[in-house]
This record gives sequence, structure tokens and C-alpha cells, in this order.
Amino acid sequence: MAADGSALLAADGSSALTAWSRAADDGALRPLLTVEERRPDESVPAPRADGAQRVEATSAPSTPAVVAGPGQTGAVAWRLDDQATAAITVSAGGVVGAPRTVSRGIALPDILGLLQTFSSPLSDEPSPLFEITGSRPSLAMTPGGRLALGVTRAPREDGQATALAAFGSLAEGLRPARAITGPARTAIKAVAVVGADGAPEVVVADENGDRVDATLRPNGRVAAVRDAAPAAPAPPPAARVVGPRRVTVRGARPFPVRIRCSAACDIRVDVPGRDDPLVVGDSLAGAGTATLRLTDGDRPITGRRRALRLRVRVAAPGSLRARTLRATLALRVLPRLPAPRIVVLSVRRRASSATVVLAAPGELQGLTVTGNAAASALASGTARRMADGRYRILVPITTRTRRITLFAFSPDLGRASLRRDLRLPAR
Repeated sequence: MAADGSALLAADGSSALTAWSRAADDGALRPLLTVEERRPDESVPAPRADGAQRVEATSAPSTPAVVAGPGQTGAVAWRLDDQATAAITVSAGGVVGAPRTVSRGIALPDILGLLQTFSSPLSDEPSPLFEITGSRPSLAMTPGGRLALGVTRAPREDGQATALAAFGSLAEGLRPARAITGPARTAIKAVAVVGADGAPEVVVADENGDRVDATLRPNGRVAAVRDAAPAAPAPPPAARVVGPRRVTVRGARPFPVRIRCSAACDIRVDVPGRDDPLVVGDSLAGAGTATLRLTDGDRPITGRRRALRLRVRVAAPGSLRARTLRATLALRVLPRLPAPRIVVLSVRRRASSATVVLAAPGELQGLTVTGNAAASALASGTARRMADGRYRILVPITTRTRRITLFAFSPDLGRASLRRDLRLPAR
């Protein structure tokens, strides 16, 4: 809402997006714009009776963003199914300008690959990572009508997302977006804001942690990008893969890969050709060697292969220009160990929680407990390994909970998981 009480609003449906304007004098909502998907074989729809401008899109529009100024001015941006971003500007009195494609989309086969890559193994729904990296556009406008737009594009097959920034004004519209994060880091969020001095800018957060879906990002960075000619990207430092090229692996246990840089650098390593992204990364503050540990969490990194081909991207810190190295590791794959036997030592029930203490030879990871009432999952518990090696798990329950289910996996087993159903004692 603008200072004078006028406003712009937008909402998306199954295959269309609608925007309204609200005048400051009477507060009434007036249809301003409708964006609708139309296939080439469909007939051209008739003009809208309410006077709203109709914009045709090649795929379904969604995730609208709006910014409003006085006199019903502002901008509306939206995403399409192919990850393209489009926007229109609204001049004084609610006059809609021509739509512009701010960033181009990606090919349909790539989208299908992303949906397959980032789907949870336990459901058909895309994971939160896909939703974050294919983010909602963000708009900002200064009192003088200067505009900024920030957005992140869906990740490529290596799990990397790119942040984009576009700038313009109400008079000229938004110009095509440009990338503001480089190939050696992955974008987390790009947000358009008005800076302390009144200039529009896009604030971008990126990271290069141990995994693309890491909860903690200890080397994340935040930077602000403004409407200015970008400086020439810094050249990447000299780098090489060092250390042994013959590696012994078992299950999902990690093994080291060492990269040596001649100066401060960002490093990103992935394994091309995998159905699911396998990415590790690190950053060095100066010349030195980074040790990255390749692991795929709950599934074997190697499958049946005996050679692992790595792609290594090295860039100066924050630079858009990277050097690509390639290396092949010869793998010796050891047989999986037998599944560890889980021994439940005690199960105690209280009014709103249950405590399980268990023991297992070797290491357990991903240890969770789910309590069930009827057929509905209630909550997942948290596990803690005690000093004596036993595991203590606390899981929330209700008075209706009769059973709980324990899930875990051993790094030596790869993707094979362990499950144990437990009956709770009566209070």
C-alpha cells in the first residue's frame, strides 16, 4: 500500500493470475490485469468486460509479486512454469504498460529432470529445496519510480541455484535480468530493497557448504547489488586436485577430495551424470588446500561403478567467472557390512512424551522415531547419543498413541534403512 492509500494487489489461481488496483479516494478494487495460460491450439479469448488488460502466457503464471506507489503506480511480476520471470509497470492512474520477459525460462526436459531430482524418496512431492530455489520474485520501488527485482532460478542438475537481478523505472520498465551469483556458489535468496540512501538494490544470500541442502551454512555470504555496470569478474586462481586418486569406499561413508588453490577461492565439486545431485563445496580465505568429503547421505556414492568422474569449479571469492577442472578417482568398493542389531533397552511413557533408550554396535545416523495415533503421524522425535554409546530418543505422543516406529540407517549400509516398531506400555 502506498502512502496515499492506493494499492496494487495480485493473486494466482490454477492457470491464471489477476491483479487489481485500489484508488485512494474511494478504496474500490478495480481489475487491472489478468495473465492467462493459452496453448497455440486454443482460440483467442474475447476482451474482458471489466476492462482489465489480458496478457497471454505460454505456461501457467504463479507466485506474483507487487510493489505500489502513490497514484496507483507500481509494478507486478510473476513466474511461469518454465521458470521464466515477467513483469509489467503501472503508471499514474493505473495505466498498465506492456509486459516484459525479465528472465528467460528453461527447457521442459530440464524441468522434468529437476522435479525428479528434488523429489523426496518417500513421497511424490517436490522437496523444499526446489521451492526455495525456484523462488517468488521480489520487487522494490523508490519514491522517484526506480525499480529493482530479485529472483532465484531453479537449480541445474548439479544442485546449483542462480540469483538474478533486474533494474529499471516506471517510465522505461524493467530491463533484462543478469546473474549476480557465480558458478562456484549456490544462491539461497535474492530480495529487492530500497537502500539507506534511497537507491534500489538486490540483496543476495548464497552459500557453499558441505551439501546443497545443509541446514547450517557456516560460510554463507550476503551482498548487495545495485543498478550499475558490473565490474569485470576477477579471474580464478590456479588450482589442482591433489591427493591419492585411488580411494576405498564402503556404503555411504565419506571419503576426502583435496583441492589446492594459489589464492583465496570458492570451490564446488559435483559428479556429473547422476540422477540425484551430489555436490560439496568449500571456501578458502587464502592460498591453501581444502579437504572436501564426498558422501551421499543415505545411499552409496558409487553404485556399481569403479570410477568416479569429478567436476571441480574454482573461482575467486564471489566472482562470476570460474575455472573447471576434471579428475577421475579409481574406487575400490568394499562389501556392505551386515545390518547392526538394534537392542531396545527401555521404553518409558509419560503423559505427552515417550523416551526410548537403545544400543547398537557401530554408528547409527538419521535416527528418528514417529508416534502414531490411528493412522496419522503425530511428530518426529529427536535422538541423542550418550557418552556410553547408547542412544536416547524423546518423541511427543498423545493419550491415543499405542505404537511408535523407529527409523535409522548405518553409513556402512548405504541406502538400506533400519526400522523397528515398538508397542508403548500403558500408563
